[in-house]
Amino acid sequence: MIANVLLVFWTVQFRRRRCVLECANTIDDGLDNALDRADAAEEKVRQITEKLERVEEELRDTQKKMMQTENDLDKAQEDLSAATSQLEEKDKKVQELL
Repeated sequence: MIANVLLVFWTVQFRRRRCVLECANTIDDGLDNALDRADAAEEKVRQITEKLERVEEELRDTQKKMMQTENDLDKAQEDLSAATSQLEEKDKKVQELL
């Protein structure tokens, strides 16, 4: 009788410990999965941040080129205006001589 009680007791204890271990393993697996997902998310954020930095640098370079092109256009328009004025003055002088 005592042997049966002890057998039942130890069986219950064994099953309880096995259940605790299985739960712990399940929690560990869940934690591992969560950590893997967190690592993957951090890597994706790092990649996106690097791409954003490259695009921002490209944008700054493009803006500098655009400003330089606008400055070149302004200078070319000023030069054209000056050349047109000189041409008109010379044309007037030629007309006066004729």
